[in-house]
Amino acid sequence: MNNKYPKIIFLGCLAHNLNLLVGDIIKLDWVQNILLNAILIVKFFKRHTIPAAILKKYQEINYGSKFKSLKLPVETRWGSSVKCLDSIKSNQLAISLTTTELINHPTSSIDLEIINIVQNNEFWNEVQNLLVILKILVSGITIFEGNTSYLSQFYKWYEKLETNESKYKFIKVKEYQI
Repeated sequence: MNNKYPKIIFLGCLAHNLNLLVGDIIKLDWVQNILLNAILIVKFFKRHTIPAAILKKYQEINYGSKFKSLKLPVETRWGSSVKCLDSIKSNQLAISLTTTELINHPTSSIDLEIINIVQNNEFWNEVQNLLVILKILVSGITIFEGNTSYLSQFYKWYEKLETNESKYKFIKVKEYQI
């Protein structure tokens, strides 16, 4: 194509490239560990009615009717992994309060593994940092896969990233600098 049209620059589909990037990020081992812990939390509450009821109580107290339900990711859709992480991060306070109540309740039990994950501040920081990066990319995908997207929108999106570079530049998730 370059030989036939040397003055035309082929950029490819921006949304597709960002989708591939997010898909590659989701496959990284350290991201998979974060996701596995998030999945354990969601599955615990989906499988246990009393903890789920206590969680719902704390969701309603702290977030009113605008709380997000906990979501499990679907293997074939990386976007569902972002929704899973976002759902637990949005419910962090309610999850923590529920865990504390379950620990102190004489007749309820909670898995030690869940307690360790929920009480681990590093886990929550990693979720937050990962969500910052993924939400930036998802915002680009949303813009560029629309029916009315223009190349100039990429410049505006990228310029916004550069303007906010200090927010994203030194985000560290374990030993990886992003």
